[in-house]
Amino acid sequence: MACVQKAGEEVKIYYFYSPTCPNCREVEPFISYLKNSTDVSFVVCNVKNFDSCSDESKSVAKSVYKKLGFFGVPTAVVEVKGNRTVFVGKYEVLRLSEFLERMGYKVERIEIKEKKYDVSECLNCHRERKIPPPSTFTCSYCCHFS
Repeated sequence: MACVQKAGEEVKIYYFYSPTCPNCREVEPFISYLKNSTDVSFVVCNVKNFDSCSDESKSVAKSVYKKLGFFGVPTAVVEVKGNRTVFVGKYEVLRLSEFLERMGYKVERIEIKEKKYDVSECLNCHRERKIPPPSTFTCSYCCHFS
C-alpha cells in the first residue's frame, strides 16, 4: 500500500518489544506491516537484549521511563519534529494507524481478532493473502486485515 507523507515532516517510530511477551507477539504482524508498507523510519529494540539496542533507542526508553514512571512492552514512540507521542500496550500500539492517518499517511486499519488459530490455518491464511508467515510461528493469535 502506498503511503503519503506530509512535506517536511519526518516521522520516526521507536518500537520496544520482548520476544517472550505475548502481547508483543500479537502486534508483531502489525508492526511488520507498517514497516513494509510505509516510508516511516523504524528503530526496533528488543528489551531482552537492551545492551544491543542503539544509543538512540536507549535514550528514548529512558526518556519515556522518566516521563511515565514505568516502561512496559510493547511500546511505540512516535517522534515528529522533536515531539514524541508514546503508545504503551497492545491496544495503544494498534492505534498507530490512526495516528499516522492524521499525519497524512494512508494506512489500512488492522485489529487484533481474539480468535485462536492452529498453525496450519494461520500459515494457509498468510499464503492466501500473499503476506509473509508470522515471524514467531506461534499462531496463538493473529492480526488480520479487517
